[in-house]
Amino acid sequence: MKPCSDELKGQMHDYLDGDISPQNQETLLEHIRKCDSCDQYFSLLQGSEIFLSTSELMMAPANFTQKVMENLPKQNKRKNMFVVWVRKYPSIIAAAVFVLLMGSALTSYVTESNQLSYTKNNQLEVANNTVIVPEGVTIDGDIVVENGDLKIEGKVNGNVTVINGKEYLASAGTVTGNIKEVNEFYNWLWYKMKSIF
Repeated sequence: MKPCSDELKGQMHDYLDGDISPQNQETLLEHIRKCDSCDQYFSLLQGSEIFLSTSELMMAPANFTQKVMENLPKQNKRKNMFVVWVRKYPSIIAAAVFVLLMGSALTSYVTESNQLSYTKNNQLEVANNTVIVPEGVTIDGDIVVENGDLKIEGKVNGNVTVINGKEYLASAGTVTGNIKEVNEFYNWLWYKMKSIF
């Protein structure tokens, strides 16, 4: 025999709550008369309903809330102090973050090696600490060269940035984007901060 649907059980609850339409009520009661398992389930629901309606209303003790609050674990004051600091002194927190970023940028500038690094591309050539865009070659994308020079004889479809070096543009060379040389510390620092964010 196929078990009855959960929808019928839901209708039984609706019936006991008085939330069932007359048409559904007739169909439900007819089904309960014919189905033994639904009849047993409905009898259990009715018994529970009668028990709950005849039980005395239970009241919590007068100091129940106070006892529960006393037994809750204590909050960690250190976490709250940090949140209070962030809310109370946002400008100090922002300044501290700025100093931290500036310090890390300065440290990387001071400890940075003078080794040549550049945007990897198979069409670029390197000779004597100079990165060369050969004549007749078109590079699509930006080129960044650090601690070396850049000589453009071909075409670059993008921006060119040279850090701690020089950029040379041959008469046949063209750049469709911006050309930027970054040689001073403050320019370098600004470039690094923009690239981080």
